[in-house]
Amino acid sequence: MQLRRVCRLSVILLLGACQSTGQPDRLREQRDTAPKPIQLKVAAHEQPAQRSGIPVGSSITGDFNGDGVLDTASLRIVKEGKFDEEPYQLAIQFSSAIISPIKASYDHEDLVLINEGDLDGQPGDELSVFAPPNHGCSYTMYTYTCKANGWKLLLEPFLIATACDPLSAEDLQKRIFREDNHIYFLNADPNDEAGSLFREKAKLKN
Repeated sequence: MQLRRVCRLSVILLLGACQSTGQPDRLREQRDTAPKPIQLKVAAHEQPAQRSGIPVGSSITGDFNGDGVLDTASLRIVKEGKFDEEPYQLAIQFSSAIISPIKASYDHEDLVLINEGDLDGQPGDELSVFAPPNHGCSYTMYTYTCKANGWKLLLEPFLIATACDPLSAEDLQKRIFREDNHIYFLNADPNDEAGSLFREKAKLKN
């Protein structure tokens, strides 16, 4: 009798396990083919040490208005978007009430903020937004500067090829730099399988 109970219990457990792990093929296909947002993974331990504290991420710090005080910039969703239908309305807000927010539309909410330091030779740190596309692996870089009349684009937006590989925070912070009173950015050579970087001169936004 005891052996019969053990066998019956084993059969029940086996059936339960099969029912919990099995899924209809149609549901499995829907899950596998559903569009997935492209996300950039920035590991916290990869963030380089900077005077600004947190230079790369969804929340960063910097002296964005040039008053000598570090402020925090963080992302906020103003209006949800829909994949391939409606962009996200986002705002980059600041801990200081005297710094106006940056409001713009993007394909995704998974943006990465970058403190670029001083790019234009004027007081204050410039801020870049690394934005993923709905399709493909080329991200768009938007670089803003804070002036007396508010935020404006410092550079013409440009594409950064990623080959669908995540970029580290250190890599992102090195992509835009100032040299000899000119602003440059680094991009991957599409003809080089090794993905070597080459320098391009950035175009100032009129």
